[in-house]
Amino acid sequence: MPELTDLAGPLRRLSPAGENFFFGYYDLPAADSRGRHLAVKVPFRDRFPSPTDEAILGFLPLDGGEFQPFASTLAWNFQQSCMLQWLPTPDTCLYNTFTDGHFGCATHNIATGAVCHLPLPVTNVSQDGTKALCVNMPRIYDFRKGYGYEELPDASAAAPAPADDGVFL
Repeated sequence: MPELTDLAGPLRRLSPAGENFFFGYYDLPAADSRGRHLAVKVPFRDRFPSPTDEAILGFLPLDGGEFQPFASTLAWNFQQSCMLQWLPTPDTCLYNTFTDGHFGCATHNIATGAVCHLPLPVTNVSQDGTKALCVNMPRIYDFRKGYGYEELPDASAAAPAPADDGVFL
């Protein structure tokens, strides 16, 4: 039988007690080399988000300190958040958005405040940060409420395989 190793160590809370913080999907880069852990702050944790529920995006310093908000979004869920993640470019993260009746994505340099808006919501980003896969979030919501976004109805809900839908690069 293999020998067990005790990995117990001191635990320290990063997020303030009594508030609802989470990150998102397990395989996304949450912490950067400067000791910042991305976080999503929401006002509840006991139901699916509605189209008007805003999530506050920011980071928690790993060495202690207060939550540092830098943006908000309406495009989120508890399973994957808003796909918030660090990109390889220093100080830059990515997250999905819902603005003026349209889904999209933003790349946001938190040091300069520069934001670049992209036309589709992102589900996966290449390791070098130059390419992303995008899908129809309202259609995913029809099939898996915990993974899609509900701000818009699926325009092609009646079609089993719409010709203008799919995975986009």
